[in-house]
Amino acid sequence: MKKISNFCMLLLLLCTTFFVFNVNYTREVVRIQEMGKTTASLDVYLKDVNEPAASVLRFFEDVSKEYKVSIIKTDSGDEVVKSGVFDKDTFPYQEFGISSLDFTTDGEGVYSNKEISNKLGTIPTFLKAKPIQLMTFKTYIKDTSRSLNGRYTITSTQEMDKDRIVQKWSDFFKIDQATLLEPTYKSAVEVINRDLLLSAIVFVLAILLLVLVTVYQPMMEMKRVGVQKLLGFQDRAVLADVVKGNLYLLLGGALVINLGVCFLLDYRPKDLFPMLWLSHFLLLQLYLFISWLTYLLIQKMTISSLLKGFSSFKFGLLFNYLMKIGTTILLTVLLVGVGKSLEQENKELDYQKQWISQGNYLTLETFQLNDNLWQEQLAGSGQAVDYFYRFYQDLVEKTQAGYVQSSSLPVKNFVKSEQIQQYQLTDTVDVYYANRNFLKSKGFKLPDTGTKKVILMPASTKGEEDKNQLLGKLIAYLSMKYEEQQKRTIEEMDVEIAYYEGDWSFFPYNDKRKENLYNPTNY
Repeated sequence: MKKISNFCMLLLLLCTTFFVFNVNYTREVVRIQEMGKTTASLDVYLKDVNEPAASVLRFFEDVSKEYKVSIIKTDSGDEVVKSGVFDKDTFPYQEFGISSLDFTTDGEGVYSNKEISNKLGTIPTFLKAKPIQLMTFKTYIKDTSRSLNGRYTITSTQEMDKDRIVQKWSDFFKIDQATLLEPTYKSAVEVINRDLLLSAIVFVLAILLLVLVTVYQPMMEMKRVGVQKLLGFQDRAVLADVVKGNLYLLLGGALVINLGVCFLLDYRPKDLFPMLWLSHFLLLQLYLFISWLTYLLIQKMTISSLLKGFSSFKFGLLFNYLMKIGTTILLTVLLVGVGKSLEQENKELDYQKQWISQGNYLTLETFQLNDNLWQEQLAGSGQAVDYFYRFYQDLVEKTQAGYVQSSSLPVKNFVKSEQIQQYQLTDTVDVYYANRNFLKSKGFKLPDTGTKKVILMPASTKGEEDKNQLLGKLIAYLSMKYEEQQKRTIEEMDVEIAYYEGDWSFFPYNDKRKENLYNPTNY
């Protein structure tokens, strides 16, 4: 029983340490992404930049020299790349853990937390939570695949004239100040992650088991406790014999962990040690509380009651029953959760098999975006959309590429209430977007129509022309860009309705929908 108790204590010690490391790891990812910021810094956002890279570089150098600031561009993906024009007097060196910037005269060289060929120095990070590179903007723009759009941090260790700087940017890039200061994208780091939840479950189970074993142990070793009391041992001495092993393990383990962190890590977040000591201190308080409960039970074990057979264990038995019930409930909840997860996993596997059975297609999901296109997409510019549209048109012409997408379009928000009642419309309508190449590949016989884009509806809906016209116009309207929707109304849409025969089932090709679409509206 002591081995089980020691094992539970070891689990609790490791779990509390993992909690602290997990939280600090998450905060470190955020710190790496925000490196370079100070209390005086300012973020500006560029999109659809038309200025040549060389002109932008000269502009940054002029601003940096005039206002004594550093300008840092941040590209954040699997790796954080920070490039900039730096003022060596006001650059926040401490944020990057370096003492100076020693780029070559032509701006070459990189500071990083990973090993690379042209590395000038190391940026210390906690457990290398995320790769980071710091380079000059001059080096950055030498790679023409990189974009000038994105987030820029204007930073300094001194106060700066933000209004004049923003105005200067606005004049140069011909972008109004409100747009410059409005984020073009947002990123978030998950604090409550799966590993944290799993360790929390282990932690709770270990606590329940430790309480159960520690409090139950004196009752299981009643003869030994009785002998100790006959020999004159005080209650505290009897208790010490029960709990001292775990106390030594807790105190010794905490000391080893903190010393290991001190000597093995090259960078330690400022809150790491306080959080470690606090978590281990709280764990100690928890175990002292468990020890106090055990002490109350030992007190009830008097010599006279032991000689009489010690038939009253009301407190100990009640407490242990409660612990057993709590452990059983938690295990049941855990098993139910695991069961649901396995069930969901099986559904995902079945869906994946269905997806594979549709055919071996090369999809645009395998298309790797270069840095320029990636930044354009993050910035929300139209260049990325236009690129993919041209790319798709080229594929259709040269390879007979197919296009397919399923969606549920809202009806209630765009149609008058009397029309909903008149035509008995549902809140949403399922639409299957597909081009002729895809439909032909599935053996779908297309209606004879000269219209390039036509809305196909099942023949079973013939005779509902007014309703079909309304739905067709709505589908065509919702398929346009927002800017185009502002120029037209649903009633102004010109659509042609055609009908197809037979019963058809289409795979949705949509992660949010697992069921096939039966006789859907095709567009």
